[in-house]
Amino acid sequence: MRIIECIQGTPEWKQARCGRITGSRMKDVRATIKSGEAASRRNYRAELICETLTHLPYEDNDFQSEDMLRGIELEAEARAAYSAVTMQEVTQVGLVLHPANDRIASSPDGLVGLHGMVEIKVPKTGTHLETLMLGLTPSQYRDQMHTGILCCERDWCDFVSYDPRLSKEYQLLIFRFLRDDKELILIEAAAKTFLDEVDQSIAQIAQYPVFRGF
Repeated sequence: MRIIECIQGTPEWKQARCGRITGSRMKDVRATIKSGEAASRRNYRAELICETLTHLPYEDNDFQSEDMLRGIELEAEARAAYSAVTMQEVTQVGLVLHPANDRIASSPDGLVGLHGMVEIKVPKTGTHLETLMLGLTPSQYRDQMHTGILCCERDWCDFVSYDPRLSKEYQLLIFRFLRDDKELILIEAAAKTFLDEVDQSIAQIAQYPVFRGF
């Protein structure tokens, strides 16, 4: 694995992610609608263009909701609960680059042994119970987990949903998400197309004159 050593959430980590497609945004890269390009895809492309030209993390990404802050606060507790149930040690790392493409990266919530990893969510109670009833990894996180598996070169990722407000038997949910090489090929192709568009836009910007006469 190609790991950039940093602590997740720090300014160093944010800088390391700058200009790269990250796992949490792969769903935006692949977002489509019937009438054309999805707004989330268009907006994310604009973010990467800004980051590439300024070499600075996109400023709007600093916003953290109350739910996001709670998730950060309880992530270590959820990780410990997972380790206690599975009897597996979880190793934390910073940013992991794609094996061959420096512009794709993932920030896993932990690596498990030589073959696995974890993706931890600390959602609202209603969302946690919806996942319980669904009985598998929610679709909105699958691109993120595929990207993690791809970058970290893993065979599986355990999706973990944690809510300590519930009684003990319902607090921790674990669903194993397996590597799918066919899907990984599609993700790499989508990322390449997206990054080509970013480069084309930057090349077009470079052709505009700095000063236009009156």
